[in-house]
Amino acid sequence: MMNYLELYAVRHGETAANAAHLLQGQTESPLSELGRQQAEALATRLENTEFQALFSSDLSRAVQTAVPIAMRQPGLEIEREPLLREWNLGKLEGCPQSELMKYPELLKSLLHLPEKSVEVPGGESTGELQARVDRFMNRMSNEFFGERILAVTHGGVLQCMFQHVMQCAAGNMAIRPLSDNASFSIFRCFLHPATKQKVWRMYVWNDISHLSHLPVNPTFTL
Repeated sequence: MMNYLELYAVRHGETAANAAHLLQGQTESPLSELGRQQAEALATRLENTEFQALFSSDLSRAVQTAVPIAMRQPGLEIEREPLLREWNLGKLEGCPQSELMKYPELLKSLLHLPEKSVEVPGGESTGELQARVDRFMNRMSNEFFGERILAVTHGGVLQCMFQHVMQCAAGNMAIRPLSDNASFSIFRCFLHPATKQKVWRMYVWNDISHLSHLPVNPTFTL
């Protein structure tokens, strides 16, 4: 048993909506052919890493990404977790990325942590999203300490995981990095030797070396 929690956090493979630069949010959009190839490449990359639990957003694009990983992990079942769903973008879901130009504070929040919670028309505010991801991270550190787990999720959620781990100050210009489709990042949670409180560290961000044989099609939408 390890003396820390190790969390592999994966972004789902490419979808048709990603390729078309549409805002997905929690709207269902299955993996594209490239996305399926990315998921297989990711699963091959991780097949020699043993996980004690496998969580996935309950949105289909995340589950489709998780399936080939689970197939290479004997006895491991996918646990569908609503806390890992993508940001609910309300009435913006299905719209072109350019629609964000009408909401400058929301657009800015995609790259920079806002100094206050930003509202989304008909959707989930940035504060509500962060609180939801914080609940997931806290649950993992409490229930799976000493184990290695994997979570398949979405770009917006990964940004919030980054914020949870790095504890950056609001307004910092470089604290919401984007992640690529079918990338993985690695976070660890330790007990501080002096305070005995749990502290997070980031060890890997946005590893896509397993996708080097596939076309490059970076996506910038959620």
